Amino acid sequence: MNGMGQPGQQGNFMQFALRYLDSFSYGVSSLCEMTRNIEMNAEGLSRFWASMRNILVRFFGWFGKLFKGAKDILMRAIDLVKTKLLSKAFLSGLIFSGHASSAKAYNILFRFCMITLALTLIAPFIKFKKM
Repeated sequence: MNGMGQPGQQGNFMQFALRYLDSFSYGVSSLCEMTRNIEMNAEGLSRFWASMRNILVRFFGWFGKLFKGAKDILMRAIDLVKTKLLSKAFLSGLIFSGHASSAKAYNILFRFCMITLALTLIAPFIKFKKM
């Protein structure tokens, strides 16, 4: 024995080293691939949340415009009813014909109808406590 081992040992050591480096290379490339996938998913999630935020902003903007439009329509309807029912000609006709108490009754009836209409529109949005 010459101290160097048998003639086939050096070849086996080199093959073992190359196999080890190859498996190490595979492990590093797998970690890099996992990192790349995580980065791509994170980018996709950020885009998803940004689009969800934009959808919510548009929805709330649309909802606000809808309520503003409904309020404007309601206010125009109230003004129209006021001008038709409580015009000077209508009141003067009631007052001069001796029906001043009828004008007061119409005014009370008008207020009752407007309050009932407002409560009907607002009631679905009010949360009542169940007993």
